[in-house]
Amino acid sequence: MTKVELLHRIEEGRKKLNQAIEGLTPKEMIQERVNQEWTVKDILGHITSWEEEDRKVAERIAREENPKFDYGISPENDWREWNREQVEKKRGYSLKRILKELEGEHKKFMEMVRRLTEEQLARNGICPWQMESTVEELIRVTYVHDEEHAEKILEWRKRNRL
Repeated sequence: MTKVELLHRIEEGRKKLNQAIEGLTPKEMIQERVNQEWTVKDILGHITSWEEEDRKVAERIAREENPKFDYGISPENDWREWNREQVEKKRGYSLKRILKELEGEHKKFMEMVRRLTEEQLARNGICPWQMESTVEELIRVTYVHDEEHAEKILEWRKRNRL
C-alpha cells in the first residue's frame, strides 16, 4: 500500500469513529457502558493510548535498525492488562481532555506517516509485544482499530436506540 493510500485509510477509519460518536451527549459518553467494562470515553482514551504507542514504535523502527525497547507489552489475553492500565490511567480525565488528546495524537500520527519514506514503511522490527512488524503494518493496525471500535459503538447505539 502506498503512503497516499495509507493516509486515506487512516482518515477513513477516523471518520468512521467520529461518525459513531456524533450526536452522543456527554452523559452518554461518560456514564453509559458500551460493554461490561468501558464507556465511550474509556474507548476513546484506549484508542489514543494505542495510537500513541503505535506511533512511537513505528518511529523507532523507521529510524533505527533493530531497535531495543526497554519495556514490554504482553499480548496475552488480547493485551488486556496493558489496555486496563491505560484506561485506568485516563479514567479520571475529563471528556474534554480525552477528546483533545484523541485529536492531538491523531495529528501527530498523521504527521509521522507523512514524513515516512517508502523505504521506512517497509522496515521491519520487533515490537514491545515481541511480534515482528513492518512500519506499514503498525500503521494499518491503527485504522483497523478505529473501525473496530466504531462498529462496536454503533452496535451499542443501535441496541440502546441512541
